[in-house]
Amino acid sequence: MTPPILIVDDDEDILELYKLILEDEGYRVDTAKNGKEALEKALKKSYYLVLLDFVLPDVKGTDIATELCIKQKITKILFITGYSHIFDFIDPIYKQKCKVLLKPISGDVLVESVREALEPVTMFDVPELVTTI
Repeated sequence: MTPPILIVDDDEDILELYKLILEDEGYRVDTAKNGKEALEKALKKSYYLVLLDFVLPDVKGTDIATELCIKQKITKILFITGYSHIFDFIDPIYKQKCKVLLKPISGDVLVESVREALEPVTMFDVPELVTTI
């Protein structure tokens, strides 16, 4: 069984398209049209991955990302945006949990990015924790 994914975007056509593409690949997908709905769903269900639009009608995507990482223990976030500079606005603490996908996103890129995000972490993926003095 695949881990659940939450897609958050205020464009209903994009929500439906991404949901169809990912469900066709066998993923379990829920959707939310704004930040408030995303947080409500994350309180009721655990998600491993969130695909998150940077610009939402009620809150910035980076604020939702921080909230989801801290309170809901979301492991990975894929930002979906037309703004290439968004990585500059992500709190450095959460940057390793995030990846930015620039719109428009093809179905192949979407599926490959989700597949990569859901791959198990190995000890070789963990950033170096020991520093020399």
